[in-house]
Amino acid sequence: MSPSSVRGALIRLLVFAVFAASIGALLYNTLTNTLTGKTISYSATFSDASGLHSGDNVRVAGVRVGRVDAVKLRDNVAWVKFTLEAEQPVLRSTGVAIRYLNLIGQRYLALVPGTGATEPLPAGSEIPLTQTQNAFDLTVVTNGFQPLFEVLAPDDINKLSAQLVQVLQGEGGSITELLRTTAQLSGKLADRDEVIGRVITNLAQVATDVGSRDAEVDALVGQLRRLADAAAQDREKIGSSIAALADLTDATTGLLTDIRPLLRTDLDKLNKVVATYAQAKEPFGAAIRGLPLALAAFARQMQYGSWINIYICNLVVNNSKVLNSGANSEVCA
Repeated sequence: MSPSSVRGALIRLLVFAVFAASIGALLYNTLTNTLTGKTISYSATFSDASGLHSGDNVRVAGVRVGRVDAVKLRDNVAWVKFTLEAEQPVLRSTGVAIRYLNLIGQRYLALVPGTGATEPLPAGSEIPLTQTQNAFDLTVVTNGFQPLFEVLAPDDINKLSAQLVQVLQGEGGSITELLRTTAQLSGKLADRDEVIGRVITNLAQVATDVGSRDAEVDALVGQLRRLADAAAQDREKIGSSIAALADLTDATTGLLTDIRPLLRTDLDKLNKVVATYAQAKEPFGAAIRGLPLALAAFARQMQYGSWINIYICNLVVNNSKVLNSGANSEVCA
């Protein structure tokens, strides 16, 4: 194998390694929700932190400003540690609430402005239970309709579920329409007194819970509406981003497909080079150890200028008369 082919193989291997490392770093930062710059840590206690996990976002007014580091049980309450960007102010009166990020169950921590003390909260402080709010459990709402779901036809279930989702997301539905739909479906089940009784009992419990969390439900619906409006406004950008991501995926696939045969060949050749070196490691070692002496001798020959200054002590020219000075130079005598 020539030195140029080995060098080319190493260059291609280096390019592939840099590309793979870049993709890996991008995926790691995305999956771990890493913060950049200076950070500061706090903790908070909740009576219930169901659905909150390490790595979830911390937001202020919908803007991501940190991440959740740990969720643990401590003294029969949920202890949550989170990290914020250093420039994000946190006051002694600031509250922390667990809220829904979306309707599939993902949650986040929200920093809520409080009233009273305006002094900054020292780093590492713990926000007490009196200043935290648990997440509203949306499953309670759907569970309230569970007895009705058990006896309805699939089309009726889909209609009721769609109406329920529209109400919760603020997509044009209303509580009145939801109750009207429920009444229409229940009218088909007049002979199911037990089922209707269970639905009413469950919905009474739901209504009580919703009544105690009306501000949070209003905030959730408002946030969902703003999210839908923002997505609608940026639908062209989102579409172009998806198309660009598809092009990137195709280009990456093509690159890997093109270099795979060459990479396999280069790795085989590199393996042969390493094996050759392993078999001749003693001569290679001797050559490397003698390299300083050889370089020193070469430097002495070049010390007078950009030419080699040497004495030829044993040069005999055939078919010619040797000069009177003899066959050797005086320095060689």
